[in-house]
Parts: sequence; structure tokens; C-alpha cells
Amino acid sequence: MSSSNSFRDGEKHLSQVPALHLLQVMQPGWTLLSQASIDRERRGRLDNVLLEDILATQIAKLNRIEQDGRTHPFSEANIRTAIEKLRTPEPVGLMTLNEKTTDLLQLGTSLDQTIEGVTRGRSLRYINWEQWNENAFHVGRAGGGKIRKPQSAPSGYRAVRQRHPALP
Repeated sequence: MSSSNSFRDGEKHLSQVPALHLLQVMQPGWTLLSQASIDRERRGRLDNVLLEDILATQIAKLNRIEQDGRTHPFSEANIRTAIEKLRTPEPVGLMTLNEKTTDLLQLGTSLDQTIEGVTRGRSLRYINWEQWNENAFHVGRAGGGKIRKPQSAPSGYRAVRQRHPALP
């Protein structure tokens, strides 16, 4: 066995497996997804980072509209619009995109919804910040079962760093 394989196997048993176990027993608990579930949720596209069916279910669960003492759900079209806002960002620089996505996740968005003949902008949130147990948490392996390390810097930065190794 090569040293790179033993490191990878050791890393799996020393950090990845315990981390997955911890996530599953935490409250609220995390759901471990199979690779087939991840592929289905991502519609078979590796560039799709959203688990769309899970996200649609959660958006519907977290968002109810109160009007005249009654509770109403958001329309399926508005739930799809909310997902599109996350999936299809504006063509802006990385810093601006990061800021806009963070704002969207933290603050939610406003969507026009018609209820009993009244159309108004209604607040829709992606995350319940007050009651964490209302959110859904999932974890899985990326890329066909291979564990990949997330890249912490954009590829342009990595290219510059290769030319200038003194950069952090």
C-alpha cells in the first residue's frame, strides 16, 4: 500500500467517519445522502450545487403567509423562482456574488404572491434563524464517492500563487 493511500485511509477513519457520525447525532440531526440521492437532487449535473427537491420542500415548509387570520402556502411558481434566485446568480465579480448570495440566504427575498385577489410582495426565507430544528441538514460525498477537498481560493488566485510562491 502506498503512503498516499494509507494517508487517505487514515484520514477517512480518523476524521471523515467521526465527523459524519457527529453530524448524524447532533440536534438537529443531519441526514447522510447516498451518491444516487445526490445525483438525483443535482439532476445529474456536477455543476448544480443545489439539492433542488429538498430545497423546494424546505422552502414550502418554512414559509407560510398569514392573511386575515388564515395561513396560506407560497405558490409552486414562487418556490421555483426562489430556487432560481440561488441557482442563477447575476454575472458579477466573485466578491459581489458572495455578498449577494450571503444576503439572500440570511435575509431571504420578497416575491409577489396573490392571495384572495390581493397581490403583495411577501417575504420568503431560505433558513429559519430562530428555530434551527425547523431546518433540514444533509451531508454526502461529492463526485462519485471520491472525497474531494473544497478549494478555498478561486482558480485565478491559485494560478497567481503558482507564479509567486511567496503569496499565502
